[in-house]
Amino acid sequence: MLGLLALMSATVVTATPSDPVRNSATFQSLMRKSDSLFAARRYTDALAILENANKTYPSEADVLWRLANVMINAGDVAEDEAMDRYYNRSVDYATRAVAADPRCANAHAYLAAALGAHAVFAGGKEKVKLSTRIRDELDRALALDPDNQLAHSIYGSWHRAVSEVSWIERQLANAFLGGLPDGSLAESVRHLREAMRLSPQLLRNHYELGLTYIAMDKPSLAAASFRTALKCPTMWSTDARRKKEMREYIEEQG
Repeated sequence: MLGLLALMSATVVTATPSDPVRNSATFQSLMRKSDSLFAARRYTDALAILENANKTYPSEADVLWRLANVMINAGDVAEDEAMDRYYNRSVDYATRAVAADPRCANAHAYLAAALGAHAVFAGGKEKVKLSTRIRDELDRALALDPDNQLAHSIYGSWHRAVSEVSWIERQLANAFLGGLPDGSLAESVRHLREAMRLSPQLLRNHYELGLTYIAMDKPSLAAASFRTALKCPTMWSTDARRKKEMREYIEEQG
């Protein structure tokens, strides 16, 4: 249900005066280099820097959530049997990031992303629990940083995924699994537009908005979102697949 939530942007290091590690020039340089390599789609090189950094700084949230990000990206293009191994590693890294710094918004946002990626392999009862946990992590991220574009982007996808659960499935979940949280297509649009405001060149945000417009039966708006997305630079391993899907949809709409 939520396996499409694989996110997102190169993000600057957030440091506080009380954190000498994050404030160090060496640490910030490492994080900027890994972000640049990831943005250039040199994922193996970015991973090597982060793994070495994790040995030196084993309890640094800014290293751990970046490792979660790389694992999600790797899982998205892995063979079926390997995908969830990567997603499970992303959950582990993100969980450790939250434990290392509960006030790091990116740690909570990437934990939501990792849980969403893993959810596609989960059974029905676990999916229900994960949907609530994802929402809670996103709420924490946005409480810490209302302008966290990653959290807004994931929330947009989350609202669409939850709102598309059928009435029968929802009744079954309410009866046997403890109930599903509510989702809203209008809230999906709101969060994705906020993500676009914060990162207008990020392809995924426009792509996800297009999917929400399809769910709302607004094909012209979906096609317009897809056309905008196609002008955005490629960053994620899944962007090529997204571009193919969007071109096919636009052609079908004439």
